[in-house]
Amino acid sequence: LAFSASLVDGIARKQPWFLMEHSTSAVNWRQINYRKEPGQLVRDSLTHVAMGSDAVCYFQWRQSKAGAEKYHSAMLPHAGEDSQVFRDVCELGADLNALADNGLLGTKLAKSRVAVVYDYESEWASEHTATPTQKVHHVDEPLQWFRALADNGVTADVVPVRSNWDEYEVAVLPSVYILSEETTRRVRDYVANGGKLIVTYYTGLSDEKDHIWMGGYPGSIRDVVGVRIEEFAPLGDDFPGAPDHLDLDNGATARDFADVITSVGKDATVLASFKDDPWTGMDGRPAIVGNAYGEGRTVYVGARLGRDGIAKSLPSVFASLGVEVPDASDPRLLRIERVDEATGARFVFLVNRTHEPVGVVEQGDVIVSSFAKEDDGRLTIQPNGIAVVRR
Repeated sequence: LAFSASLVDGIARKQPWFLMEHSTSAVNWRQINYRKEPGQLVRDSLTHVAMGSDAVCYFQWRQSKAGAEKYHSAMLPHAGEDSQVFRDVCELGADLNALADNGLLGTKLAKSRVAVVYDYESEWASEHTATPTQKVHHVDEPLQWFRALADNGVTADVVPVRSNWDEYEVAVLPSVYILSEETTRRVRDYVANGGKLIVTYYTGLSDEKDHIWMGGYPGSIRDVVGVRIEEFAPLGDDFPGAPDHLDLDNGATARDFADVITSVGKDATVLASFKDDPWTGMDGRPAIVGNAYGEGRTVYVGARLGRDGIAKSLPSVFASLGVEVPDASDPRLLRIERVDEATGARFVFLVNRTHEPVGVVEQGDVIVSSFAKEDDGRLTIQPNGIAVVRR
C-alpha cells in the first residue's frame, strides 16, 4: 500500500494529490474478500496521506441493499451507524481534521535518498507470453526492493522512469526491461557524474521498440555495470529435475530467474557468487557485482532474490556503493515525513509494520494516534497502529 501510494506521489512529482477511491473494509471483486482488521481502516488511509495525498475518498457512502456491489464495503455499512466500520470512519474524519488544523495541507512528501524506478512499459513488455519465463514481471521487483529497503530502515521514493530518479543519491533499476536511448543516456550520465546505481536482472534487455540491445545483456549499459551476460537461467519446478533455486554464498537464495554472467569488467568486484553442483555451470559464477564507472559506482544483482534475499544483501551493496545508512531508523516502523517548505515544520508518520507492539521516542507533539499511546514521552504503537508527530 505504501509502495503504490509512493508511486502516485512520484507520478504527481511531489505535488499534492487526491486518493479518489478506496475501501473501508472488504471489496467484492476478489475470489476471497477479506475484511480489514481493527486499526487498518485508519492506518491505510493515513498512510496515503503520509505519502502526499491531501484527500481521502471512498468508493461509496452507503453500502447498497441490492445490485452487483452490495457486498462492497462502504462508509455506512449494512449494520448501520452502530458498527465498528462507521466508528472508524468517524475516527478518521477527526484525525483528518486534526491534521488540517495543524497545518498539514499544502505540505509535501519529504524526498528520500533512494529512488526505486517503476516503468509501466517494462511491465507491459514483461507480460508478453514469449519471454524467457512467465514468472518474471516488472511489477514484482520494485515492490520487493521497496520492502527490503524498509527492512533496512530506508523509506524509498517510487518514481516513474521518465521522472527525476537521476537526482537522487541512490537509484534502483529493478527489472526495467526497456531502456530507451534517452534512458540509457541518463543512466550513463548519472553514474559518470557520481551517481550510485543498483541494477537488477531483466533490466535493459531491449530498447523502446522492444528490439534487443545486441552484444550480450544488459546491452546498452554493460560497461556501466561491469558485467556481460550471454544467456539466462530461468528456475522452476514444472518438470522433474529442473532447478528451482540457486543458493548464494552470502546466504541469499535465488528463485525464478538468474543471469549467466560470463565476464566482469576490470574495475568490477564480485560481491556474491552462486553455489551449485559443478555440472550446472553456475557454481562460483558471479551473482552480485560492484563496479566503478566514471565518478560513480554501480551494483548489479543478477538474480531474483526476493524481499529477504535483497534485505540480506543490502548491507554489502550499500558498502560497495559507499552509502552510509543511519542507525536511527527502526525497521519495524515505516517512517514517512511530510514537510512544509515555507516554515520547515515536519509531520512524521510512524506506521507499525509488525504484529508486535513497537516503542519509539520521537521529538515533537503527537497530533494523531490510532492504536498508539504516548506515555512519558515514549510512543507505543500497536499492530495496525499509526501515529503522527509534528516537529
